[in-house]
Amino acid sequence: MSEQTIREAWDYLLQGDPAALETKAATLQKTANAISEAAAALHSLTEGSASDAVDALRGKATDVATHLTVAHSRYQGTASALQTYAIDLQPIQRSARTHIDQLVSDSASAETAQAAVDDAVTDVRTQTYGGGTSDAVDKAHHDLRDAQQRVQNATSNVHDAITALQTDDSNWDDAADRAIAAIENVIGAEKDSWFDNLHQKFDEVVKALAAVAKWVTDVVGTIVDVIQKALHTLMHELIFVLELVLVFTVLGVVLTLLGPLATVAALLAELAVGALLVKVLVQEWLGKPTHLGGGADGHTNVTERRGDDVAQTYGDLIGQVVGQDSTGTSKNATDIAVVAITDADGNVVSWRVQLPSTQYWSPFNAGGVNDLSTDIALSMFPGLQGEYEKAVLDAMHRAGVDHSDAPIMFTGWSLGGMMAGAMATNPQYADRVTSVVTAGSAIDKYRSDIRSSVDVTQFDNTVDPVHHLEFLGLGPGDTAPRANWQTHWFTDARIHDGTMYEQGADATAPAVRNDDEIFFANDADGTYEQVYTDRYAR
Repeated sequence: MSEQTIREAWDYLLQGDPAALETKAATLQKTANAISEAAAALHSLTEGSASDAVDALRGKATDVATHLTVAHSRYQGTASALQTYAIDLQPIQRSARTHIDQLVSDSASAETAQAAVDDAVTDVRTQTYGGGTSDAVDKAHHDLRDAQQRVQNATSNVHDAITALQTDDSNWDDAADRAIAAIENVIGAEKDSWFDNLHQKFDEVVKALAAVAKWVTDVVGTIVDVIQKALHTLMHELIFVLELVLVFTVLGVVLTLLGPLATVAALLAELAVGALLVKVLVQEWLGKPTHLGGGADGHTNVTERRGDDVAQTYGDLIGQVVGQDSTGTSKNATDIAVVAITDADGNVVSWRVQLPSTQYWSPFNAGGVNDLSTDIALSMFPGLQGEYEKAVLDAMHRAGVDHSDAPIMFTGWSLGGMMAGAMATNPQYADRVTSVVTAGSAIDKYRSDIRSSVDVTQFDNTVDPVHHLEFLGLGPGDTAPRANWQTHWFTDARIHDGTMYEQGADATAPAVRNDDEIFFANDADGTYEQVYTDRYAR
């Protein structure tokens, strides 16, 4: 993650000038003192006098003085709350500045360490399969272990810095809450129109504190969402699939070591998992996705995008794919977009096939095809043509890709990126595919299968485990460096998140590769995006 991205992400902790707050508090305090003096003067005005006129004046003065006393309490309380908040804010901001600088440094170290791991992996392959001596092979493995340890240390430091910033955020949250609560307490429920018109500055203070409350809500909500998404991803894409791969080995050992009752229980569990795996494979092999919606020319939807609405960077491209996740999910289905980059005469210049990520986490799902069953099949049996791939082929045919010679780009994030890698090896389109763009996706297993003329661009978060889920299919040739294969690394605490990858792509690759420019429409060339969206369910 770039320094700019880190500083922008945590900049809210540095907002608010404690000195300016103290100045405003002092102004409010002066106003409170003036109100107190005015109330005292009104009381003194009628003391010791007696007449009908004075009695009438005394009633008016007493009424006004009562309102002034309430106003004084409010101004005094607000001034005190702001002054306390200003004092609390200073050490929080000092701490946040230190931790932001530390996160910038640690993130850079993590990226450098990851690059060293990549170099070490290449060296291990070179020495192992290139005829290196035994000593050279041992040294290469030793260097790889050292590099991996540096990555682990750097990643741990990144996590520590983020944890410290989250503590700063919590302290900032608490200070704002205390200030807001104090002001709400002195305002009370009896705010009247007389006081509303007494001093406009008071409303400005209330609005300022309301803005503080909104900042707190937005930031805390974002952090909660990040944690939920991270746990969601790790639970379903990593742990479940990994257990599915290892369960037969583990239960086989259990059968030999445990007693008769335990053996029966283990056997039943193994049969249940085996039945689930068979169900997934049969469903993927024999199932045929259902096309939903019969709009223009048989598509679910057809739109045009021009000018600022078209994708101009890899980040924009990933953002479009992430958008397909939510539109399909809202209809309990999968949206596959085939984008025709079209010139002013209506000729297709290139095709961009955009594939969404996993959205359904039950193996018994009857909705969209981008579900856990596809995750399992594509991870463990990449050669099997499942319902997701069948849907992609149907969407491409409907859009007219089969009746065109224009080059093709496959793109997606997470599961969508894995499908993009698989589609790039499909013999039907292999000689027309010139680009693959993925984010947070396990596609290294296709490195030796995708032609060397295809530009592959990957975006991977160093702390995201998902793009390492290669499972079956990873061979010796899949770790060798390829000139056409570019991987952009960055580090982000959001782990596996579509918006994070959209931002990371723009930060690490602000310019599109020369050979990929044909897949991006622009006004200068008079090209635009003709988007064919087709919706599918199991």
